[in-house]
Amino acid sequence: MWWIISLILIVPLVVEAVATTFVVMVMLNGYSRVPDAMVGLYLTSAVSLIPSLSLVAGLLAKTVSALYPLPLWLSGSLTGLVALVLFPVLLVTLTFLLLAVFGML
Repeated sequence: MWWIISLILIVPLVVEAVATTFVVMVMLNGYSRVPDAMVGLYLTSAVSLIPSLSLVAGLLAKTVSALYPLPLWLSGSLTGLVALVLFPVLLVTLTFLLLAVFGML
């Protein structure tokens, strides 16, 4: 039943990806021209991080509930919160990494 947690977690991760991408675009507003390759790499990475983080959170919830006397919904909520906190940090780090790679930092 851990896959239910992964499916449910996709929705808030998508919402957070859109919000974080908007903040990153506002942050990059000072740059005159952002290369198309950078935008493509960013969007590909952001889209691939969403199912990856949700699967990791679901499997980690299953592991935590098996190791400790916690119900699956509680461990799923906790690992989902960790994934939701970690996701914007990963996207902003990816942005600065891509800026450095493309020589714009």
